[in-house]
Amino acid sequence: MALKDLLKKLVTSQAKEVDVPLEAMDRVKRQAEAAEKIRAELRNEKG
Repeated sequence: MALKDLLKKLVTSQAKEVDVPLEAMDRVKRQAEAAEKIRAELRNEKG
């Protein structure tokens, strides 16, 4: 039983460590998409 619990804790902690960078990457991607949308709107207004 103890080995199973230890393994479960290890896998869970590793999954959480992976989630944080993925969330950061998603946030950066959304910011880049928003910036591109604004750039496109500005280009349309100018020309």
